[in-house]
Amino acid sequence: MSLSVIGIIHGIGFFPQTTARPISGHWLSTPLPCAIFQYFMWVLQTMQLLQDLVICADRWVAHLVPIWYHKNSSVQKSSLATLVVTIWLHGWHMPLNILNCYTPMEKRFGCDGTAYPQYRAIVIAVVSYAPEVLIYGRYPVLLILLWRRRAQKLKVRNARVSCATSAVLSTNTAANNGGQVIYLMTLRGLRQEFRNILGSVFRC
Repeated sequence: MSLSVIGIIHGIGFFPQTTARPISGHWLSTPLPCAIFQYFMWVLQTMQLLQDLVICADRWVAHLVPIWYHKNSSVQKSSLATLVVTIWLHGWHMPLNILNCYTPMEKRFGCDGTAYPQYRAIVIAVVSYAPEVLIYGRYPVLLILLWRRRAQKLKVRNARVSCATSAVLSTNTAANNGGQVIYLMTLRGLRQEFRNILGSVFRC
């Protein structure tokens, strides 16, 4: 849900500006509108990436401690994680936006650039590249672990089915053997009774 909200806000705020910019970009020649444009271009776009990081962390917790996760997971805790990464992101980006807002436009190389490229490179590395490595590097590992868990569950299930089938077959075999024994005993009893009857007739 948080990712959808971020995407809606980013779409409402950013895409109209990018659509209007080729028609008339004069409004971006002043510091404040340019700072707002850069906020939507840099900060909210990175927020979507960090929300993917929150989702990835949520999946890892669900895999590593499933019992605790099912007992304690809630929308409030997910929202708290989103709030934490939002504060962390703004703590890195907002000083750069404030500096850009107070920097003359001729020193900023237009609204797409900044007068502090080194600081911006550090910010991008911390809030973009590092989360991307964590997300896209750990998802394959998580997928392999889930495959292994599924294989183990299938192995246990097949073993249970095999045991249940063996038990049913054993019960059927025992029942069949018991029925054969009763049948033979009945035949023997009838033969003995027939012999007794014949013996009594011949005695008479």
